[in-house]
Amino acid sequence: MTKFNTSLRVQITVVLVITLGVIWAAVFYELDRSKKGYLHEAEVKTAIQSQLFSEYARSTIKRVNEIILDTRTQWDGDWKHFSALVKRRQENIDDLAFQVTVVDKDGIMAFSNLAKPTLHTDLSQRDHFRVHKESPNEDKLFISEPVLGKVSKKWSIQFTRPIQKHGQFDGVLVVSVDPDLFSQFAEKLHFNEGGLAAMLNKSGHFLARYPGNSSVKSRVVNHRPFLSDDAPISGNYSGNSAVDGIERIYGYYKLPQFNLSFVIGDSVEDELKPYYIYRRLALGVASVASLLAIFLSFMLLRSLTTLERVRRDLQVAKERAETSNIAKSQFLANMSHEIRTPMNGIIGMTGLALDTELNREQREYLTMVASSADALLTIINDILDFSKIESGKLDIETIEFSLEHMLRETMKSLAVRAHQKKLELLLHVASDVPDKLVGDPGRLRQVIVNLVGNAIKFSTTGEIEVAVLHIPKAPEGFARLTFSVRDTGVGIPRNKFHSIFESFSQADTSTTRRYGGTGLGLTISSQLIELMGGQIELESEVGIGSTFHFTIDLPMISGSPLADYQQTGRIAGMSVLIADDNETNRRLLFEILSNWKMLPTVTSNGQEALVELERATKAGQPYALALLDLQMPDMDGFELVEHIRLHPEYLVKTLMMLTSEGQRGHAARCRKLGVAAYLMKPIAQSELLDALMTALGVSEKTVPLTTRHSLKEMRRRLNLLLAEDNAVNQILAIRLLEKLGHTVTLANNGIEAVQHWKNGHFDAILMDVDMPEMNGYEATRCIRECEVDSGEHIRIVAMTAHAMQGAREECLSNGMDGYLTKPIDIDALWNELDSLVQQTEIALSIVPTKEFAVANFDQARAIMDDNRELFDEITALFLLDAPPHLQLVKDGEKQGDIAAMQHSAHTLKGMAGIFAAERLMHAADLVYTTPSADAVTELELALTELIAAINAYQW
Repeated sequence: MTKFNTSLRVQITVVLVITLGVIWAAVFYELDRSKKGYLHEAEVKTAIQSQLFSEYARSTIKRVNEIILDTRTQWDGDWKHFSALVKRRQENIDDLAFQVTVVDKDGIMAFSNLAKPTLHTDLSQRDHFRVHKESPNEDKLFISEPVLGKVSKKWSIQFTRPIQKHGQFDGVLVVSVDPDLFSQFAEKLHFNEGGLAAMLNKSGHFLARYPGNSSVKSRVVNHRPFLSDDAPISGNYSGNSAVDGIERIYGYYKLPQFNLSFVIGDSVEDELKPYYIYRRLALGVASVASLLAIFLSFMLLRSLTTLERVRRDLQVAKERAETSNIAKSQFLANMSHEIRTPMNGIIGMTGLALDTELNREQREYLTMVASSADALLTIINDILDFSKIESGKLDIETIEFSLEHMLRETMKSLAVRAHQKKLELLLHVASDVPDKLVGDPGRLRQVIVNLVGNAIKFSTTGEIEVAVLHIPKAPEGFARLTFSVRDTGVGIPRNKFHSIFESFSQADTSTTRRYGGTGLGLTISSQLIELMGGQIELESEVGIGSTFHFTIDLPMISGSPLADYQQTGRIAGMSVLIADDNETNRRLLFEILSNWKMLPTVTSNGQEALVELERATKAGQPYALALLDLQMPDMDGFELVEHIRLHPEYLVKTLMMLTSEGQRGHAARCRKLGVAAYLMKPIAQSELLDALMTALGVSEKTVPLTTRHSLKEMRRRLNLLLAEDNAVNQILAIRLLEKLGHTVTLANNGIEAVQHWKNGHFDAILMDVDMPEMNGYEATRCIRECEVDSGEHIRIVAMTAHAMQGAREECLSNGMDGYLTKPIDIDALWNELDSLVQQTEIALSIVPTKEFAVANFDQARAIMDDNRELFDEITALFLLDAPPHLQLVKDGEKQGDIAAMQHSAHTLKGMAGIFAAERLMHAADLVYTTPSADAVTELELALTELIAAINAYQW
């Protein structure tokens, strides 16, 4: 034992270290990716803004050049005439402020619209004069660095061209523009607080800068990428500003024809502000997750330490062992409550998060969290059950239950796992097995789940059959039943038959790594059956498969089998054809249908079924009903239906499809082929009968495709009162219950629960046990005392994290009717609520679904005041807008984006209302309330029908 615990501690420690490593590696990877993303966005933004800045400057320079060319031809030396001309130009161009100066060939100012005619200022030292005088024959535009005007005393950028007279240099015409003209445009680009914009010439001199001041105009920058002759036209770089020292990401754009560069910069600190917030959040979440992992590991290690100490003390003396057992039981009770409470939040909230809009990486992480949490909960439950059994404190309950209902719900929970491995999962309850029994359905279900789970785990092909047989010679008032689980898996060597029932043992030690598990499942199952008065036995052959079986005596409420309770008079004597390639499944269906007084005929493949249909037609005895397996070799169920539809003389009115593996598109194809029902295996008797009655219930009308989900949705919705003080558990329970279609009222403690019960009408109360002010026991007793006078009785179900011996009994002794443990098991919750529905409904009857109209154009015309022009306009808009919304619904279904599906479905419903298109409105409601692939298919069919009706409608 010490060696085992040491090994387990090492494993837990290794798992903890790996978990922490994965968490922090994922966090730092995500943070690095996020930071690079923000910086890349800044680069793209600044590059675009710099190009916008350059385009504005290019346009402005072009206009200034046009002004120069225009006014240059008008200069004739007449100051007064030229001044009037310049003034008119300035008035006509009111969005561009500029000043005009003429410098003669000696560098003396010959004209300025800011100076008097008598003012002759020497401008021969200006760069523009020297450039043009040195190259008198080159008529090119020159752009100067910002200069301080000798007349205006203001900074300006001067644009100049030479004046030619008789082919000789005769002076320079200067148009001066305020640098703020460019800065003001840059201001409109809406930078962050630390942003800047600059216009520079080839030598690195600032021509304009925003924000900036006069001191900047004399600054020069060097060693910038855009200053190089071989630098690309546009690009990005980062660095600290030479002016204010702020670190920025820059985007630049060059205008080589003007030797100008335009630079936009955004502060790195400003751009990364959202990243810093995200980083704090990510580090916080990672820290919480790490602390939680450490806490859980610590608790497990602490539990192992305690268990080891208790077991060591048991070897010392009987008295000390008994004392230690008491301490251990108390400890496990507290541990169960303390671990299950946060586990409830982890598992539940993870499930809710998986229903929201997530990207692929987030969904992968959350799926791993959910899987790990479920595995941890399984280990905790196994350890708790094993401990209770060892201490002799696990008792078997005796309550009334329906055997068929218990087996049906149990097999549903296992079907998905079996179908994922392509295994046929079968349920066979013999026709003479009583249905109404007394016993512990929860523990019986636990044993079956463990045996079938092992069968699925160790089988790769073939089938798994759960069978219940009625054995004679039972004591009076009892039913002797044999339960068996048969598989076609790897088998177990005979020398391992005994060891697999021992604690922490498996048939092959290598399976601990290959298949996983604690090795406690069979030990717990074996001891549970012993407590029920039976013994699990094994028959197995390596490579062939295994059969686990046990026989127990259970008290009967009635000796009648399930068939006696089912109303089968309508189908008695009806001929039915069965087509299924699995021999066991054929046998089971034949037995079930025969018990209902039907006349079944079995065939093993599609070709045999067609031959039998032809024979029956020629004999004048056609089949009214056919049950077809979907997965058959050579000819599958769909192909068989297509062949049958080609022969209307076969007169098969009702076709039903059974499948082991539901796939997207199957439901739509069933509708297209006229298949009345599409059900998943294993199928229970009551479920098959419900589907038969539904499919046969309407004679000449088309009814919606019957599926397992549609049968479940026929159940009544409940009005529930939830008493829970923990905020996480409140949110989780409300979301789960509302997803099941029930209405929930919340009470934060027992006092509020009693008050809500008095003031309202509820079908049941889900009551937490540990609550402040008034706990669940006190609240229940208070309600029961009030019911004495009224004679009423409301069903109260306990929801508690206490899972130790006596918790259920204490709940029942305080007046509660049911008991659920946390973390909340969705299947267990659904089963409990389903039993409530069965008790509150007087009778469950399957009625034909209402026929919904494709469209009502008379009503649509009345709404539009019989205006044909308006009608044509609206129909055109509908035909244009509706298909894109359908595509958004389909995309949302593929991506798991429920919010997007609901939004577009709601939009389609509103659009359909104009045409009174009841079917499309109903289909949109289905997508909104129960988003699924089948609902999307229904929506697509309804929209297709409406569009066809609109196109065919004649005014």
